[in-house]
This record gives sequence, structure tokens and C-alpha cells, in this order.
Amino acid sequence: MNTIITICLLAAFQAPTSQAAPTPSFVTFNVPGDVNGIVPIGINPAGEIAGYWIDAGFGLHGFVREAGGAIKSFDATGLADATTSAGINPAGTITGYDGSDGFLRSAKGSFTLFDVPDATLFTQPTSINQPGDVTGFYGDANGYHGFLRMKNGTITTFDVEGAVGGTYPSGINPADTIAGSECDAVSCHGFLRTRDGAIVTFDPTGSTSTSVTAINPAGEITGYDQEGAFLRPPDGTITTFNPTGSTGTIPFSINPAGEITGFYFDAGGVLHGFVREPGGEIVSFDPPGSTGTFATSINPAGEITGFYSDAEGISHGFLLTNHGH
Repeated sequence: MNTIITICLLAAFQAPTSQAAPTPSFVTFNVPGDVNGIVPIGINPAGEIAGYWIDAGFGLHGFVREAGGAIKSFDATGLADATTSAGINPAGTITGYDGSDGFLRSAKGSFTLFDVPDATLFTQPTSINQPGDVTGFYGDANGYHGFLRMKNGTITTFDVEGAVGGTYPSGINPADTIAGSECDAVSCHGFLRTRDGAIVTFDPTGSTSTSVTAINPAGEITGYDQEGAFLRPPDGTITTFNPTGSTGTIPFSINPAGEITGFYFDAGGVLHGFVREPGGEIVSFDPPGSTGTFATSINPAGEITGFYSDAEGISHGFLLTNHGH
């Protein structure tokens, strides 16, 4: 989840759109022992949710929640307290990282550990597609670079030209098109890389720093800049959007239909979840008792997962199965 990194990149956002009053249906959940937080990060078409949780000693552990509600906790290696899930695909395969190693966890619970051969610091997967190919970034003495790991284990590394500040893939679709952010000496920009290695960079008009968070099977890309959130379809046109009252919008996930979910800050600094319909309508939502809502993933059925904090500062996972449409 270079996902968590994106929160730190906020500047000042604004611009309203209309919202409808939703009638959401929530299920909340926790992993036993997650006294310091739970972070669901992905939901697949079957409704399986992957993420990680934080124990009393601030150790990190992965989890998967089955569609029926059963939750399994896991650690990828003997390196305890360092497992962070980053994504789950339709087959139930989870990718993530454990300390400096990348991992794959099959639906049956077996693990494959991997590292980019040139990585001297870490290998951090960020996304896995339907075939089981993984993208992410790794660190060496020269900085941060992108990688593509095919299901057969073959790894290709890449850099966006001029990305002296690093290349950070954030999503991969079934066609192995990768989207992410790259940073030059001045600012960051969006990029997409096709399977043949061709790379195109882009920015919304007037952007001073572009962060890309997700790509769907159709090649639609979402992300944000200093003005708010954006949607970039394959033709390259860019539409910007913000929920009403937003002072900072972070879209986190886009499903095959083009529905986008994420979260935004209101004028009081409180976080709320949102979903943007393909036609542009934006619906805000919060689980009951939430004092801050982070929506992180939406599946093809429109089911949304994420987490929220309650009045005591305790974090809970949620599954939203009806967002009013």
C-alpha cells in the first residue's frame, strides 16, 4: 500500500459537486487483538477482504475476511510483526510485503516470498491483477524503481525517464497496464506503462503534484492533485471532481464499471467516505459512530471496504454493501 504514503502528500484542495443522500448498509468487523487498528485494503469480486492489523505492541499482521465473515490472520515469514497486505485478486491471492520481502499468499494459505534481484533495501508490492501478476516498487542505493513480476516469477524493472525522485507503481489491470506516480527533481506526475514497456506521463491541467492511486480493467485511472480528485479515461481526457464540502479528496479504488471510492476531508478536518458513480454523482457515507472514515476498495458489485475510527479512537473495518444505488 503505497496507499498510506498518499495521505502525507495532501496540500490544499477544494471545489464542490452535488451529492445525494444515501441509505447505506454497513457490516463492521475487527480481528481479535487489533487494539491499535485494522486496515482493510482490498476487496475482490467474491467479497473477500484483505488487509492488515496492528497488535498491542504495534506489530503488523495480515488478514483475510471471507465473504461469510470468518477472519483468518497470517504472517508471511518468520519475521514477526511486519506483514502488510497490499492487494487481493479474484482468485483470492494476496500480495504484500513482510519487512524487506515481497510475498504472495494463495487462497489456500501457502506463501511465496520474492525480491527484485537489484533490491538492496526492500521490495514493496502494491497491486495484483486477475492473472496473478504483481507490480510495486523497490529500493536500492540509487533510489526507488518500479517492477512487474509475472505469475511465473519473471521480474522486469523499469523507471520513468527523468524520475530522479522515484517511480512508484500503484495499480495493475488484467492487460498488465500499470499506473502510478513518478517524481522528478521538482514535482510528481502520473504515468501509465503498457505491457510492451511504453510509458506515458500525464497531469491534470494546472497540477503542481499528481498522485495516481488506481487503474481498472478498462484502463481508467484515478488519483489526485492539489485541486482534488481526477478520472483519466484511456483517451487521455481528465475530469476533476470533489465531494461537496471537500477540502482534500483521495480516491483510492476504481472498479470495472468506473465507480470510484475513497475519502475526503471536510472543513473541520473530519474524514468521510465517498463513492462517485460513472455519471459523476457523488455520495458521501460514514459508518454509524464514525469520527473519521477511510474507504479503500470497491469491487465489481459495488461493495466497499475500508476502516473508521470511533469516539474512543479505536479503528474498525467495514463492509458497505449498499451505498444508495
